[in-house]
Amino acid sequence: TQYCGLTLDWDYPNQHVDISIPGYVPKGLAKFKHPAPKRPEYAPSDWTAPIYCRMTAQQPTNSSNAPALPPSGKTDVQSISGTFQYYGRGVNPTILVALNDIAGEQSAPTEDTPKKCTKLMDYLHTHPDTSQTPLPQQQHDPLHRIRRSIPRPPQSPQPRRWHLLSR
Repeated sequence: TQYCGLTLDWDYPNQHVDISIPGYVPKGLAKFKHPAPKRPEYAPSDWTAPIYCRMTAQQPTNSSNAPALPPSGKTDVQSISGTFQYYGRGVNPTILVALNDIAGEQSAPTEDTPKKCTKLMDYLHTHPDTSQTPLPQQQHDPLHRIRRSIPRPPQSPQPRRWHLLSR
Protein backbone atom coordinates (compact mmCIF):
# COMPACT_ATOMS: atom_id res chain seq x y z
CA THR A 1 0.00 0.00 0.00
CA GLN A 2 1.23 3.51 -0.80
CA TYR A 3 0.54 6.47 1.52
CA CYS A 4 2.19 9.91 1.15
CA GLY A 5 5.15 8.34 -0.66
CA LEU A 6 5.62 5.70 2.04
CA THR A 7 5.25 2.01 1.23
CA LEU A 8 3.26 0.18 3.88
CA ASP A 9 3.80 -3.57 3.90
CA TRP A 10 1.00 -4.98 6.03
CA ASP A 11 1.45 -8.29 7.85
CA TYR A 12 -2.05 -8.96 9.12
CA PRO A 13 -1.44 -12.36 10.77
CA ASN A 14 1.37 -10.93 12.94
CA GLN A 15 -0.41 -7.55 13.34
CA HIS A 16 2.39 -5.23 12.27
CA VAL A 17 3.37 -3.02 9.36
CA ASP A 18 6.76 -2.28 7.76
CA ILE A 19 7.23 1.30 6.56
CA SER A 20 9.77 1.97 3.79
CA ILE A 21 10.54 4.13 0.75
CA PRO A 22 12.19 1.76 -1.75
CA GLY A 23 14.74 3.43 -4.02
CA TYR A 24 14.60 6.84 -2.29
CA VAL A 25 18.18 6.82 -0.96
CA PRO A 26 19.83 5.61 -4.20
CA LYS A 27 17.97 8.33 -6.14
CA GLY A 28 19.04 10.95 -3.60
CA LEU A 29 22.66 9.85 -3.71
CA ALA A 30 22.58 9.85 -7.53
CA LYS A 31 21.12 13.37 -7.45
CA PHE A 32 24.21 14.59 -5.56
CA LYS A 33 26.59 12.34 -7.56
CA HIS A 34 27.82 10.79 -4.32
CA PRO A 35 30.30 7.96 -4.96
CA ALA A 36 30.34 4.72 -3.01
CA PRO A 37 32.46 4.98 0.14
CA LYS A 38 35.80 3.19 0.24
CA ARG A 39 34.76 1.46 3.45
CA PRO A 40 31.30 1.02 5.00
CA GLU A 41 30.06 3.77 7.30
CA TYR A 42 28.10 2.59 10.33
CA ALA A 43 27.43 5.92 12.06
CA PRO A 44 25.50 8.81 10.49
CA SER A 45 27.41 11.49 12.44
CA ASP A 46 30.47 12.02 14.60
CA TRP A 47 30.09 11.88 18.34
CA THR A 48 32.07 12.91 21.37
CA ALA A 49 32.90 10.04 23.68
CA PRO A 50 31.81 10.71 27.26
CA ILE A 51 34.45 10.66 29.98
CA TYR A 52 33.25 8.78 33.05
CA CYS A 53 34.52 9.05 36.61
CA ARG A 54 35.82 12.54 36.09
CA MET A 55 36.01 14.98 38.98
CA THR A 56 35.24 18.03 36.82
CA ALA A 57 32.34 18.62 34.48
CA GLN A 58 32.75 17.63 30.87
CA GLN A 59 33.32 20.66 28.66
CA PRO A 60 31.04 21.40 25.71
CA THR A 61 32.36 20.71 22.24
CA ASN A 62 34.21 23.56 20.58
CA SER A 63 32.60 25.37 17.68
CA SER A 64 34.32 25.24 14.31
CA ASN A 65 36.65 28.06 13.27
CA ALA A 66 36.68 26.89 9.65
CA PRO A 67 36.06 29.47 6.93
CA ALA A 68 32.57 29.93 5.49
CA LEU A 69 31.44 28.14 2.35
CA PRO A 70 30.65 30.01 -0.85
CA PRO A 71 26.95 30.43 -1.77
CA SER A 72 27.01 27.39 -4.08
CA GLY A 73 28.20 25.20 -1.17
CA LYS A 74 25.47 26.65 1.02
CA THR A 75 22.84 25.63 -1.55
CA ASP A 76 24.28 22.10 -1.71
CA VAL A 77 24.13 21.72 2.08
CA GLN A 78 20.52 22.94 2.15
CA SER A 79 19.57 20.59 -0.67
CA ILE A 80 21.14 17.56 1.03
CA SER A 81 19.46 18.40 4.32
CA GLY A 82 16.06 18.86 2.70
CA THR A 83 16.29 15.74 0.54
CA PHE A 84 16.91 13.35 3.40
CA GLN A 85 14.71 15.09 6.00
CA TYR A 86 11.53 13.35 4.79
CA TYR A 87 13.30 9.99 4.71
CA GLY A 88 14.60 10.50 8.24
CA ARG A 89 11.23 11.41 9.69
CA GLY A 90 9.27 8.79 7.83
CA VAL A 91 11.52 5.73 7.76
CA ASN A 92 15.00 6.04 9.29
CA PRO A 93 15.07 8.10 12.52
CA THR A 94 18.71 7.16 13.14
CA ILE A 95 19.80 9.92 10.74
CA LEU A 96 17.84 12.69 12.48
CA VAL A 97 20.70 13.68 14.80
CA ALA A 98 23.05 14.10 11.84
CA LEU A 99 20.39 16.02 9.92
CA ASN A 100 19.82 18.26 12.94
CA ASP A 101 23.53 19.07 13.08
CA ILE A 102 23.59 19.87 9.36
CA ALA A 103 20.37 21.89 9.50
CA GLY A 104 21.72 23.94 12.39
CA GLU A 105 24.64 25.04 10.23
CA GLN A 106 22.91 25.36 6.86
CA SER A 107 22.26 29.10 7.17
CA ALA A 108 25.98 29.79 7.62
CA PRO A 109 27.85 26.59 6.69
CA THR A 110 31.59 26.26 7.17
CA GLU A 111 34.04 24.00 5.39
CA ASP A 112 33.34 21.34 8.06
CA THR A 113 29.64 21.09 7.10
CA PRO A 114 30.22 19.26 3.78
CA LYS A 115 32.26 16.68 5.74
CA LYS A 116 29.18 16.03 7.87
CA CYS A 117 27.08 15.73 4.72
CA THR A 118 29.57 13.28 3.23
CA LYS A 119 29.55 11.15 6.39
CA LEU A 120 25.75 11.07 6.35
CA MET A 121 25.61 10.11 2.68
CA ASP A 122 28.27 7.41 3.21
CA TYR A 123 26.06 6.00 5.98
CA LEU A 124 23.02 6.11 3.70
CA HIS A 125 25.01 4.41 0.94
CA THR A 126 25.93 1.63 3.38
CA HIS A 127 22.27 1.27 4.52
CA PRO A 128 20.23 2.27 1.42
CA ASP A 129 16.84 0.62 1.96
CA THR A 130 15.88 0.44 5.60
CA SER A 131 12.38 -0.06 6.91
CA GLN A 132 10.74 0.81 10.18
CA THR A 133 8.36 -1.43 12.08
CA PRO A 134 6.51 0.54 14.76
CA LEU A 135 6.07 -1.34 18.01
CA PRO A 136 2.50 -2.15 19.03
CA GLN A 137 2.73 0.50 21.79
CA GLN A 138 3.48 3.16 19.16
CA GLN A 139 0.42 2.29 17.14
CA HIS A 140 -3.01 3.64 18.00
CA ASP A 141 -4.29 2.14 21.26
CA PRO A 142 -7.81 3.33 22.17
CA LEU A 143 -7.64 1.57 25.54
CA HIS A 144 -4.64 3.68 26.54
CA ARG A 145 -6.89 6.70 27.19
CA ILE A 146 -9.37 4.58 29.10
CA ARG A 147 -6.66 3.09 31.33
CA ARG A 148 -5.34 6.56 32.15
CA SER A 149 -8.78 7.88 33.04
CA ILE A 150 -9.55 5.16 35.63
CA PRO A 151 -9.18 6.76 39.05
CA ARG A 152 -6.68 5.21 41.42
CA PRO A 153 -7.29 4.63 45.10
CA PRO A 154 -5.81 7.48 47.19
CA GLN A 155 -3.21 5.28 48.94
CA SER A 156 -1.56 4.05 45.71
CA PRO A 157 1.29 6.16 44.30
CA GLN A 158 0.52 8.26 41.25
CA PRO A 159 2.82 7.84 38.24
CA ARG A 160 4.74 11.04 37.55
CA ARG A 161 5.47 10.45 33.84
CA TRP A 162 4.65 8.06 31.08
CA HIS A 163 7.69 6.71 29.24
CA LEU A 164 7.42 4.99 25.89
CA LEU A 165 10.56 3.05 25.10
CA SER A 166 11.37 1.62 21.71
CA ARG A 167 14.09 -0.66 20.48
